[in-house]
Amino acid sequence: MWGPPTWWSLAYVVLGLPFGIVTFTVAVTGLATGLGLVPLFLLGLVVLWVTVQVVHWMGGVERARATLFLDVELPSRPGPARGGGAASRAWHQVRSTATWQEIAYCLLLLPVGSLFFTLVVTMWSLALAGLLLPAYGWALPGGGVVELAALAGRR
Repeated sequence: MWGPPTWWSLAYVVLGLPFGIVTFTVAVTGLATGLGLVPLFLLGLVVLWVTVQVVHWMGGVERARATLFLDVELPSRPGPARGGGAASRAWHQVRSTATWQEIAYCLLLLPVGSLFFTLVVTMWSLALAGLLLPAYGWALPGGGVVELAALAGRR
């Protein structure tokens, strides 16, 4: 229970928040900018294509993070289709389920990472405060002794 896998798993969960901030920001900014620039045809499509490539790279980073921290091998998404022109390959990539799964993962990592980061940090803070209570309890009002009636507001 207290071995290295526990600490690696906790590090994975806690790092979900900063990774979520980065992935969410990049994905939302790229998609919004690309869609906003679609009327300028080529520029909007180029921004969307670059966003899809960056999201794919971030998906690879997340798979590597899972391998490093959780010792789990996650399959990588299939590579781009061979043959055809550049437009055909780009269209195939946009229509790919794996591309949309990576985009959804990048967008959902922020709220899920925030929730679990908050839970882990809160629980560890409470546990640490409880363990150290004998060291600082004397400085609390009433010498650190709190009656249940006082907590309920009946005094």
